[in-house]
Amino acid sequence: MIERRGNSLRVKVYAGTDPLTGRRLYLRESTTDEAEAKRIMNRFRSEVDENRNARWRTARTSVES
Repeated sequence: MIERRGNSLRVKVYAGTDPLTGRRLYLRESTTDEAEAKRIMNRFRSEVDENRNARWRTARTSVES
């Protein structure tokens, strides 16, 4: 999600839950440039996707063993 905060844009992407506390985790960053905000959002989404895929591969490997 990109939201305007005064003169800047805040990028916020849900990254899952903390396994220890159960709290929601978000990646956040601010910028003043709209194009940069879109690049940040794409970077965050790919980071979250890589992390989720890594967890899935690990879980699947341990189940198959």
